[in-house]
Amino acid sequence: MTVPIQFFIPTPDLTTPRLLLTIGQDEGEEYIRQMNEFAAAWRRFLPHLTATVIPATNHFSMRAALDDAESDISRLIWREMVEKPRPRPD
Repeated sequence: MTVPIQFFIPTPDLTTPRLLLTIGQDEGEEYIRQMNEFAAAWRRFLPHLTATVIPATNHFSMRAALDDAESDISRLIWREMVEKPRPRPD
């Protein structure tokens, strides 16, 4: 019995990684501008890139918020990793 060979042709929808960029709103306009510029440059290669400014946070408070599953940053990570499933190849 001959089994046909199936080839998986990679497409951006199925093969590109997700990238979540975050910055705290309290970091300052220049840092936020740089993150947005970085995101714009990479979005062409990473269509699943998400760049978000987290309100009322800085890099210290954002790190501390990772300990709280109900924090904005934790919910955002959960949404990106779990609630946005990738399509599966047929």
